[in-house]
Amino acid sequence: MSMSFFRVIAAAISIAIAGQCCGQEGPAPATVELSFAGENKKTIPGLFGLTFNQSIECILTTSVNETELGVQGWSISLAPDPGLDIIAITIEGTVAADEGEGGRRRGGFERSELTEGEGNAGAVSAVVLGYEELVALPLTGTEAIARIDIQCPYPEAGVAETKVVRYVDGRQGSGEPVENVVAQADYDVEPELTSYEVTLLGIDENAVTYDCNSDGRVNIADAVCMLNWLFLGGPEPGCQDAMNFNGDGRLNIADAISGLNFLFLGGPPPAEGVGCQSFPDCESEPPCL
Repeated sequence: MSMSFFRVIAAAISIAIAGQCCGQEGPAPATVELSFAGENKKTIPGLFGLTFNQSIECILTTSVNETELGVQGWSISLAPDPGLDIIAITIEGTVAADEGEGGRRRGGFERSELTEGEGNAGAVSAVVLGYEELVALPLTGTEAIARIDIQCPYPEAGVAETKVVRYVDGRQGSGEPVENVVAQADYDVEPELTSYEVTLLGIDENAVTYDCNSDGRVNIADAVCMLNWLFLGGPEPGCQDAMNFNGDGRLNIADAISGLNFLFLGGPPPAEGVGCQSFPDCESEPPCL
């Protein structure tokens, strides 16, 4: 492409709304924000050596609109912190998808891609909802316009690392550097920009021994869970390694009975210890602290 995504959007919308709006001067009469949904600004524990993965929706919110038109197009440029990778971007399942796929776009224009290179890692997306007819979002409201998948390794046990994905102008894909801008009527609206932030806490303990149903507690329900899995086709334990009560490397009725003996008859505790322990092959949800 020889034109930037932003220029493509501006040109396309000018065509789409030609004759419908007269030229306007002064500030755009709309307040628009670009933000993120998902697990935002939370601390998420995870076992050192495993990888944090999260799917996040990019959100466009119009809170004030003094015109008779909603947003007709936009471009976004996303930049992650070092060590945090954006591994995918899509408009599937959002308003940017084609009308036949559950979105609001009628033909129009759409291009979403990852960006690479030093100082250029991230993703970009550009959308015009319609070319030959006027297609716009509602006058006000909140819509998902894209979705990204991110990943980052959990830090060492006891270490907390905060990672951020920001809307930052200038990421460059196939075309020119992309701006974060929203097109509405004949205005280029500069949106307020809100980042996605997550704090990853490294831990070395990720499951409770004999906690078959992964509810963080050990009681008779876990023995029943174990027996149902062994003999009745019930759901498998959240962390099978944590259910090897006697430590012999095999899961069978002896583990269920040993658990009952411990809980109610004063029998010996689990071979791996009581409570939260480290089971590297398990990714229990939620991990314990």
